[in-house]
Amino acid sequence: MRNRTVLLLVVCAVAAFAAVAVYHARSQATVDLGEYKSVGRVPVISPDYVGCVIPPNIAPLNFVVTEPGKRCCVRISAGRGKPIEVVNASGRVVIPLGPWKKLLDANRGGTLTFDVYTKDREGGWSRFAPIVNTIAPEDIDPYLVYREMPVYNLAWTDMGIYQRNLGNYDETVIVHNASFEHGCVNCHTFLRNRPDHMLMNVRRLGDVGPPGGMLMAQNGVVRKVVDTKTAFNPIPAIYLAWHPSGEVVSFSTNKVLQCFHTIGYHRDTVDTFSDLALYLIDSNTITTTPAISKPDRLETYPTWTPDGRTMYFCSAPQLPIKRYREVLYDVMRIPYDLKSDTWGKTEMVVSAKETGLSAALPRISPDGRFLLFCMMAYGNFGAFSPSSDLYIMELKTCATWTPTERPTSRCSCRRKTRRSTTRTSACTTSRNSLRSRSV
Repeated sequence: MRNRTVLLLVVCAVAAFAAVAVYHARSQATVDLGEYKSVGRVPVISPDYVGCVIPPNIAPLNFVVTEPGKRCCVRISAGRGKPIEVVNASGRVVIPLGPWKKLLDANRGGTLTFDVYTKDREGGWSRFAPIVNTIAPEDIDPYLVYREMPVYNLAWTDMGIYQRNLGNYDETVIVHNASFEHGCVNCHTFLRNRPDHMLMNVRRLGDVGPPGGMLMAQNGVVRKVVDTKTAFNPIPAIYLAWHPSGEVVSFSTNKVLQCFHTIGYHRDTVDTFSDLALYLIDSNTITTTPAISKPDRLETYPTWTPDGRTMYFCSAPQLPIKRYREVLYDVMRIPYDLKSDTWGKTEMVVSAKETGLSAALPRISPDGRFLLFCMMAYGNFGAFSPSSDLYIMELKTCATWTPTERPTSRCSCRRKTRRSTTRTSACTTSRNSLRSRSV
């Protein structure tokens, strides 16, 4: 009986392998397109991999051609190496891993072209304008870490922190909440993308399981740090940010409320309280300053510049909960001196009063030149806001644009109005300069 079972498994495995081989063989079969008519635009594909910069070590960027037709042919080519051809009737472009990696590696710093052809019901082929992307010369960091959980509103039972190999789609679990009696494993961050220095928050599920707190992993050793709840901030740490030195961690304490609606978009996430503080690792203490923990303001989303001299964060006036749609967050920054543990004065970077929108999740580029942030109609939880979009600001000039736009505008330091004005305060971005989408 055991031998029969083993034989059956072997037969099934061989059949599955043969089916996959036949599928790939058919997908990569060369077709004679003969004559075709040209279409004067690029094809519609999903995801929209058009005008991208592609890391040379990333996994195949599979996509779907959504143009009508009974057959589709996609040829992927570059200056050097053998082109890749995928042909099928579904429009699903599944790119083989080996040829993809060889093609990208041989053309670092060059261009990658997608030529898309579709065949209509009468048997004629159409060729779309080529999609041309750039292949970066440098590799991307090989792993992406994220939280994965079902879409629940009020409870969680199955969530974890996972890592994905960006070179081949492999996914492995770092920590699962089954290890904490199904408590919440949430905000996590790394010191300058180093996997040997990680911070993560854990919250217990009601009164079940061990107490929550902040976990720190350093050089293979995991420990629970000081309880981030104090008399000043009775709420544990939520959003974390390593100082580049590795000696300090900034964090926010947030009291979060969810609002569920019967009309319109179904839910909102609102901060009813939030402040910022620092955790000093060597002394195992928590400290703050009034400039980042004002009782009439909501401060959240801390992040540091690469040199560690400035902390960026979001700030909004604290309003009654019924007025949550009026809460608009600014992007602020404040100087910090690590040696003396002292702060400077806060400075406006993106003004909600000027933009008419609410900012969230500021991040500084590794070279310190750019600020990336979200903006939305109100609040600061973009995951639940259909109006949320990304914006990029060049900090030297304050030119601001969305990723789909070109940087053609300046901040309101030199804002274009009927009467030219000049501001002497920090750069604030106007609604006009952002060319924001309607919300």
